[in-house]
Amino acid sequence: MTGSIILNDIISPLGSFHKKTPIRIKECIMQLKNYNQEDPLICETTKSLLDTLRFTSKHIQDPETPGYIKALLI
Repeated sequence: MTGSIILNDIISPLGSFHKKTPIRIKECIMQLKNYNQEDPLICETTKSLLDTLRFTSKHIQDPETPGYIKALLI
């Protein structure tokens, strides 16, 4: 899922985080954040996936990116 979001962000002119994207990005981020929080190994893996989204996305800092999406990735 993370790889698909990043690939779409690079390919799409508006990116994956724009308001009009067909990707339900908020739900994707929430799935990653809430996935199996009890297991420390899985928790660390999902944290690294969220960091990957935050640091390798091309359009995350665009002004058109909603603030709540940026806040979810912090």
